[in-house]
Amino acid sequence: QGNCYWSDGMYTILGCDDTEICPGCGNYLNYVTPEDHDRVQAELQAAMLSGGELESIHYIKHRNGEERLVRLSAEFTAGREGVSERGFGIIQDITEQNKIEAALRESEANYRGLFNTVHEAIYVMSAQGIFLDVNQGVLDMYGFTYDEIVGKDPSFVS
Repeated sequence: QGNCYWSDGMYTILGCDDTEICPGCGNYLNYVTPEDHDRVQAELQAAMLSGGELESIHYIKHRNGEERLVRLSAEFTAGREGVSERGFGIIQDITEQNKIEAALRESEANYRGLFNTVHEAIYVMSAQGIFLDVNQGVLDMYGFTYDEIVGKDPSFVS
């Protein structure tokens, strides 16, 4: 068995330091939430045995009790007798990114709902004067379908 090293960032993500835990896949799995544990363990084992790559998004439980969403990217080099000779991995805490993306999706849904329920004609144009988006009010006003108008300039509808 070889040595395993974790960066300071890994300890920060887990909420511990190098005096509390020894680096290694088994110890990392102790932080994976019960809902994701078996899946992540199987993914790690498969990648280690095949000498393959791993991309996994899962939850860990930070030492303060907070669940954090992380992306684990790892690559293992196959060795003799089904044991990896070496591996390299990166873990990123994507909790905040995920929250921002969810808020953006909600905002887009709200915008889309308003955009599509207003009876007045609303359109979005590029700097070059091309229709990028139109609502139902525009379609009703000009009698064209969405696909017939988007991508055209205003001279098309006049």
